[in-house]
Amino acid sequence: MRIGAILTQIRQRGYERPMIHGVIDISHPVFGFDGHIAAALTIPFLERIDGSHPVAIDDAQAFAADAAKRISAGLGWHGKAAAPR
Repeated sequence: MRIGAILTQIRQRGYERPMIHGVIDISHPVFGFDGHIAAALTIPFLERIDGSHPVAIDDAQAFAADAAKRISAGLGWHGKAAAPR
């Protein structure tokens, strides 16, 4: 798959969560006041060998999304993402 197609899929989903055994990085964009991406918030989700997770991966993703939105709001963003440059 070409990088342009991959980036289009990520933009449509609004996040990226690649699946690699053991560690799954959950990333969400952080927007600046102008609606352009200023940073990315990435948290590692670690699989426990015994399967006991204090937080489910979907909850961790929701927490990361909320944190990225709050950081974006702190930078002055309150709307939609700007068109890609």
